[in-house]
Amino acid sequence: WPGNTHATPHRQAAFTTCPLRVTGHHFCINADAAGGQIRVELLDEVGRPLPGYEAAACYPLSEDTTYFKLNWGGDSKLEALLGKTVRIRFHMAQAKIYAFWFSDGMF
Repeated sequence: WPGNTHATPHRQAAFTTCPLRVTGHHFCINADAAGGQIRVELLDEVGRPLPGYEAAACYPLSEDTTYFKLNWGGDSKLEALLGKTVRIRFHMAQAKIYAFWFSDGMF
């Protein structure tokens, strides 16, 4: 898993996690998207995008960072999803993902 990367330049890739329980108010990522971008969408257990958490509403990550708090439509809080099970779909181009996690604080 470390450094999951999209190796083909100028093409986009996507992958989806197994079902995960939302355990924090924010979704954070450690990734290198300098020269590319990453967008994230949250899905229900069967793979349907959750309203308000679609990839198109996600502010894209386009830098190299160890801590980036994702937000959708300007809001990063996941309070409505706490305790619920979701899948996470990453849409990426020329980027590497090192880690992701739910958080209530800085890390």
